[in-house]
Amino acid sequence: MGLRWTDIDWQGRTAYIQHTLAGEGPQRPLEPCKTLQSERRIDLSEEYLLPVLRKHCDQQKLERLAAGQPWDDTLFVFGTQRGTWQSPSNVQRMFKRLLKAAGLPSTTRIHDLRHAMATHWLSNHVTDAVVAERLGHRDPAVTHGIYSHAVKHMQAEAADRLDAILLGVTTASPRTDEKEGNT
Repeated sequence: MGLRWTDIDWQGRTAYIQHTLAGEGPQRPLEPCKTLQSERRIDLSEEYLLPVLRKHCDQQKLERLAAGQPWDDTLFVFGTQRGTWQSPSNVQRMFKRLLKAAGLPSTTRIHDLRHAMATHWLSNHVTDAVVAERLGHRDPAVTHGIYSHAVKHMQAEAADRLDAILLGVTTASPRTDEKEGNT
């Protein structure tokens, strides 16, 4: 929630996570991240995320101009039309509306999106180190411990790849876990 437009490097295709909103209530100061690992650079995808951010930025500029307020590049990426930070309760309400519109369970939490993304990356062979860096974990072992369920299938894949190498087979057949019915 502390991400500002000045934290986006459009040419470098990165976002710098360097602040957090602190405290409670209407006066929430922007403070440095809690730990050095929380402060990080995140690479942004050129094909999808950068265009979405550009469109969002342009839309914010139009809304602010329509409201008669000058644009200030230090404003929050996820801010109000006045350029202030969004209150957590408003963000939660918007999230619940989006869940309903998408037909997703209302019990889904915003933080669940972080878990879903980490699980997706790990189950698609993104290394623990890269996922840890993106999440702001101090040690890839922490990431691995939290998300070890996402890499269980990799043992079987490693064995199948070894068979493929030793036997000269180019593809291995998918395994089925009979207990869970998963491939």
